[in-house]
Amino acid sequence: SGGTCSGDTSPCTLTITGDVDVTATFKREWNLAITVVGQGSVGITAPITATPTSCTAATTPCDVEYLNGTSVTLTPSPTSDWSFVDFSGTNIGACDTATAACSFTITNDASVTATFKREWNLAITVVGDGSVTVTPDPITGAADKTCTAATTPCTIEYLNGTALSLAASAT
Repeated sequence: SGGTCSGDTSPCTLTITGDVDVTATFKREWNLAITVVGQGSVGITAPITATPTSCTAATTPCDVEYLNGTSVTLTPSPTSDWSFVDFSGTNIGACDTATAACSFTITNDASVTATFKREWNLAITVVGDGSVTVTPDPITGAADKTCTAATTPCTIEYLNGTALSLAASAT
């Protein structure tokens, strides 16, 4: 009796008019520093405050506070003509090197970099009897791509900086 202390307001004022039991509970907060390289955004879940809910290259570095033990989900969203490559960082568990949305439990300050790369189209036109084989195949990681007059124009997407080998052969 004599007042109520609850929530996260400090200081709290009590008027003592009898025995009073007070419990103070503290929870450790950790910082997640998010850097976005390229064009895209990273959606984030459950920060202590309502914002931010996503980070972009324009808001980099993006610092987000979490309570100890919170499950954090990172969701990459590339903009048009860009692809998400991977996450890298420290204290991000299974998200380190992840190539899709992932989750980890935050128990220390952590940092993550989300890398997005530009996609470019390679358009191959084959005239006559022959083919052009492109190595490596694009973003899909499938076997080499072969283009013929029947598949002309043959358009393939590649990430910026991909080194290609084009082999032409007559039939």
